[in-house]
Amino acid sequence: MQHRTLLLFCSLMLVACSQQPAQLVLTAQSYGDVQFGTPLEEIETKLQQLAEPKIPAESCSYVTFANYADIRFMVEDGVVTRADAGESIANETGFSAGTNSADLLKANPQMKITPHKYEPESRYLILATPDGNNALVFEESGGLITKVRAGTEPAVEYVEGCG
Repeated sequence: MQHRTLLLFCSLMLVACSQQPAQLVLTAQSYGDVQFGTPLEEIETKLQQLAEPKIPAESCSYVTFANYADIRFMVEDGVVTRADAGESIANETGFSAGTNSADLLKANPQMKITPHKYEPESRYLILATPDGNNALVFEESGGLITKVRAGTEPAVEYVEGCG
């Protein structure tokens, strides 16, 4: 009997140890429990934490959540519309800041390419969802991805964020 109990305990521990939390991945529609196009209050309830800083309901601003490091969320009129990712944030394409933009384009030939608004040698690489409502936007300079953001149109393509 003692052997069976020990075997059961070891089996349960193996299962528990092998279940690592999934790495969060930025997609055109979401990051973790943050679904773009959702009111900030709903996201705060879902995450069980308040965004920082507290912002007025009728404005455009960026907020962060303690559970999500290295990513900022744009809120327009109380709705989360976009996320600007730091270098440590993975995205659904597998191509992050610092990687070769030619490889990204080769893997995603449907990307729209537009010139950068302020840097003539740079450009935006835009991977839209099939319905065109959301996108991943990669900023590219010198053949490398420099920034990544995702969200709803048109907010995801705002060059100056809330500007």
